[in-house]
Amino acid sequence: MNKRIKILYIASTLESGGITQVLFNTCKYIDYSRFKVYILTLSPEPINTQIDRFKNIPVHLESLNLSRIEALFFLKNQLINKVKEINPDIIHTSTYRPSYYAYKYLGSYKKMVSLASNLEPNYQKTYGKLLGSYIAKKEFLSFQNADIKTVVSYTLANIYSQVPNIHVIQNGADEQLFFRPDSDLKSKLRKKLNLNLNSKIFLSIGALTPLKDPKTLVEAFLEKSLESNEILLILGDGPEMNDLKLKVENHAQIQLLGFKNNPYEYLQASDVFISCSHSEGLPNTVVEAASCGLYCILSDIPQHREIFDENSNQASFFSCSNVQELSQLMMENEPGFANNNFSLTAKKMTSSYMELYEK
Repeated sequence: MNKRIKILYIASTLESGGITQVLFNTCKYIDYSRFKVYILTLSPEPINTQIDRFKNIPVHLESLNLSRIEALFFLKNQLINKVKEINPDIIHTSTYRPSYYAYKYLGSYKKMVSLASNLEPNYQKTYGKLLGSYIAKKEFLSFQNADIKTVVSYTLANIYSQVPNIHVIQNGADEQLFFRPDSDLKSKLRKKLNLNLNSKIFLSIGALTPLKDPKTLVEAFLEKSLESNEILLILGDGPEMNDLKLKVENHAQIQLLGFKNNPYEYLQASDVFISCSHSEGLPNTVVEAASCGLYCILSDIPQHREIFDENSNQASFFSCSNVQELSQLMMENEPGFANNNFSLTAKKMTSSYMELYEK
């Protein structure tokens, strides 16, 4: 019997979000007869950690459990020692801290780095121009020097076309959870989630940050001629939450639900999915919404358009931050559903990663 390939995924934490979802999907569908999988986290887990989900699949979980202050003094040696103990055949990272630390301290190991965003605008929007640019340059340096380089979209491959030998592996939805429901399942889910059976439900899922622009979403919904049977559900948390609460406090048709562990149920119970994001890698939430058969109203960025073929009648697009355009699209009747056999799946994504691990 051939020896299994040891893969070590290094992550800051297993905090809920797109990066963690991609990692979970990969670990769920990887072939454990060919691979032995380790996950090493750097910091203590936050409140919205997804670690319990990983405990139900055959991965080896390790953590340095260092705060940001402790990491300044102890991370280098502890990281080197822990990785030496695991002795992986390949280290796979995504995002700034894991990728840069692996590049800086773990030079003797084979490394794969995955880019999940357009680094410069993404980090500048989150951390400001100076710090954002610094972080972007460090992560890009790690990416350039990786043995295997992957990006999550063809859009990112075009943005970073100056880097040779980039592999595109698009994010995929877990078909076991994200599929188009029949009318009976949709009704059952609405009852379970305490949603009106006859309402038209708009749904948005994501971090409540300026980059995702939930403010435009709320303003557009309030500007349109509100029908009594229309509801806007917003799943997610973040720094914009308090401002949004003030905007919607007198509008019962808008519900800020915070983080939820069952986004697939809300997707299958809804009618229309909306994303106002200014920048993405390839957004999991849109892929998952499309897999559930929802009509999607999306900000007009290349990463959103990449998810749908040119002939798809499942999505329409509005200019970023344009409240009037979004409001108008929300008032129009959606043209119906398409893409019942949506091609971006977690199994397909994981299969592509496995091929690269074995090269």
